[in-house]
Amino acid sequence: MKKIIFIIFLLTIFSINFLYSGTTNETIKISKAYSYPNPFDNNKEVTHIKFVLSSDVTNRNGDISVIIYDFNGKKVWSKIEKGVKINPNETKEFIWGGENDLGNKVPKGLYFAKIIIEANNTCYKVIKILIK
Repeated sequence: MKKIIFIIFLLTIFSINFLYSGTTNETIKISKAYSYPNPFDNNKEVTHIKFVLSSDVTNRNGDISVIIYDFNGKKVWSKIEKGVKINPNETKEFIWGGENDLGNKVPKGLYFAKIIIEANNTCYKVIKILIK
């Protein structure tokens, strides 16, 4: 019984250190992530990938990335904004025109947008995008 309690204690400590790897225990989270229009026709339109940041902090600088993957998990497109001010309940937006990193239109199908916020903690959210 003592070994089980000790193992649980160690796991708890390591998980807390992992979750709060920054200098403070303030966290940033992504809520209300979506794209509009969805589905969209990449020959006529672009889609707006929007998400709301929920945070315990104000005026925190961080990096925001959006990476688009195809159905097979292959990276298609990415955009990174470094040193972005992150404030509570702030809506951020990235625009994707349905092209790859080389600027070529991607075929119709299902894609996944992974939104990554790196500040004092790292969080991410994945949404589905359909090209018709």
